[in-house]
Amino acid sequence: MVRPETVFPEAALDLARRLLALAEEQRAAAEAGDWIRALECADQRAGVLTAIGRVDPAALDADEHAAMVDILARVQAHDEETAKLVRHARQATLVALGELDCSQAMARSYRRSSVAQQRAALVDDEA
Repeated sequence: MVRPETVFPEAALDLARRLLALAEEQRAAAEAGDWIRALECADQRAGVLTAIGRVDPAALDADEHAAMVDILARVQAHDEETAKLVRHARQATLVALGELDCSQAMARSYRRSSVAQQRAALVDDEA
């Protein structure tokens, strides 16, 4: 069985920093409502996470391990904030869709009553 290539400690810290940069960019995109960019960042993060998964924790010294933990904790904090923004945007979208459904129902009702009034006028004129 061939093991995937192990990532060296320096590269592991670089990967973690890249992950943090992407998490920050994704959060900024979410704050700006740029959901396309936020999804692109998520896609890029998937590849970085795969590479980080190949890191052998035993290869990290105490300082490198502490740096990785700190960086990953910061990534998690950004992710939590991004998730809050997503939930808020989702709720706003559901409210807007509900209002749209209500508006469409009112428009259909108005059209039906308008057509009925026109028909009633025709009947009254003929009578």
